[in-house]
Amino acid sequence: MIYDVFMNQKVSVADIKPGNIVVYKDKLFKVRKTEHVKPGKGGAFIKAELKGVDSETKINERFRAEEYIEKAILEEKQAKFLYESNGECCFMFMDDFEQFEIQKSDFEPISHFLSDGIEIKAMMYEDDKGSRVISFDFANPVVMEIIEADPAIKGQTAASSYKNAVLENGMKILVPTYIDQGDKVVVDPSSCSYVERYKNK
Repeated sequence: MIYDVFMNQKVSVADIKPGNIVVYKDKLFKVRKTEHVKPGKGGAFIKAELKGVDSETKINERFRAEEYIEKAILEEKQAKFLYESNGECCFMFMDDFEQFEIQKSDFEPISHFLSDGIEIKAMMYEDDKGSRVISFDFANPVVMEIIEADPAIKGQTAASSYKNAVLENGMKILVPTYIDQGDKVVVDPSSCSYVERYKNK
């Protein structure tokens, strides 16, 4: 299938991030990981892990920092998570109460942060298959409790001021050394990374 470039937006490769949907080699891909690399010699480049939206294809690409790529234009709709059954997650659109399902494995790691009644922003893409959910994000910051955390090592420097921890959903994460078991933290679910200590207002 050839995706109409007028339905998409050309952006710098340096600006794409996990969760974005891009058109690459005439196919839709979800950005899983990105890494900005600035070698001692030569120009900077971006390493990107891409997963096919319509297939199980996974590719690792290397782009020059000055390159551009087509980013899919998506329609945002509010929805609520209802339940999970046999690896499928069921949601309900907030405007018309229509229900839809997605495969949990197709939306990892963000799908591991779903909880009963949590609201999401479902991103819809329309093509000759109709309008469908191909990505989602959470409507509010995701707060998780730390259930396990390595002890801080005496004498650690600022450069190594992160340690291993486990979130309440079982996902592993790196956190600052001052975070302990029982603390709550704000997490970026698209990359399963620490954002900040949760401030209960």
